[in-house]
Amino acid sequence: CWIKRGEKIIGVVRIRNFTFFSLGLSPEIQKEQTVEILNQIVKDIAVWRPSEIEASLHEQFLPFMEQIGFEIVFSREQMRLDLDHAQNLHVLRDVKHKQLNWREFDKYVELFTDAYRGGIDEQIGLFNEANAEYVLKSIKQGEFGEVIKDHSFFIEENKQLNGGLITTFFEEELFVVIVGIRRSSQHKGYGRSLMSMMIEKAKKSKKSKRISLWVTSENSAAKRLYSSLGFKTTMKINSLRKTIKYEDYVS
Repeated sequence: CWIKRGEKIIGVVRIRNFTFFSLGLSPEIQKEQTVEILNQIVKDIAVWRPSEIEASLHEQFLPFMEQIGFEIVFSREQMRLDLDHAQNLHVLRDVKHKQLNWREFDKYVELFTDAYRGGIDEQIGLFNEANAEYVLKSIKQGEFGEVIKDHSFFIEENKQLNGGLITTFFEEELFVVIVGIRRSSQHKGYGRSLMSMMIEKAKKSKKSKRISLWVTSENSAAKRLYSSLGFKTTMKINSLRKTIKYEDYVS
């Protein structure tokens, strides 16, 4: 939706299923005007009579969202690596690394379901047993960019996949769309090994000079790993929620 004042476009926002996101406002908008615009978006969504409204917005909007009664549910951070600044790479040589093969799709579903079980991403519904197959089908179909098979790796031991990551080419750069280590195989260096192998492949292929990924802010272990490899946080998005009453927004 365009956000207009008179005939002048002053911003844009996407709205879907009682959630609004991708909000962008003209730099000339003042603080009090930002609150006014956010309240109007909430009022417009309230017409559909939801019990809750959710938002996924850049951290710059957090003070204004809290001002109108939204609370943070979780946060996600975009991290990027300039390949020239990669560091602390280490590929384990005593385990078997293999490239992506979609014929093993069911194994990927089982692996990532196990890897995310009990973690923050399962708790907030980003990836869990119920949506695992759907998410991986979406990745396979290219909804997160073209899958780069020779930049996507898995670790196999005794015919069981114990870790894996899938890389795509999205918005002109390499994108690690999913990465996970089976719970029984964590703390063995598998995550660093997979990331290191992918980074080394990216350096040789020269497909892109940068790699990006998203990580849930509460996932401190993953953030430490990515930071140690040279990734830097470039953006933070907050997911927020507010319980509403339709009557409060009817004049």
